[in-house]
Amino acid sequence: MAYYNKPPDKEYIRRQIEDILEEKFDSTPETRIRRQIEKRIQQRKGLYTHLVIYCGVIIFLWLIWAFTDQGFPWPIFPMGGWGIGILAHIVSYYNDNSDKQERIINQMVRDELKRQSYQESDYDSLFDDHFR
Repeated sequence: MAYYNKPPDKEYIRRQIEDILEEKFDSTPETRIRRQIEKRIQQRKGLYTHLVIYCGVIIFLWLIWAFTDQGFPWPIFPMGGWGIGILAHIVSYYNDNSDKQERIINQMVRDELKRQSYQESDYDSLFDDHFR
């Protein structure tokens, strides 16, 4: 039980962080740019898929309404509710703050390491090459 209460070795933490950084970030700018573009393409495909499914289902619901009683136009409720979700998806696609989010995460990691009383020189050098 005493083993788990002991703080981790600083050298072990340094090696772990270096491994994670090497895995996540390539040394060449081209591969980082390529990964960002691939991520953006996946987001675009997700948005288009969402729009196509939305349009298909809404058209189907309006057809059900048109071929049945044609009373109160009830498809406006799913159309409006789901439309809010579509709008949120579009806004999140065009308002991409991934760089800002990455900076905030890095600052929070630094703050947590400081809180755990690691010396700044122990981890600062790990972040310099990748995040500044």
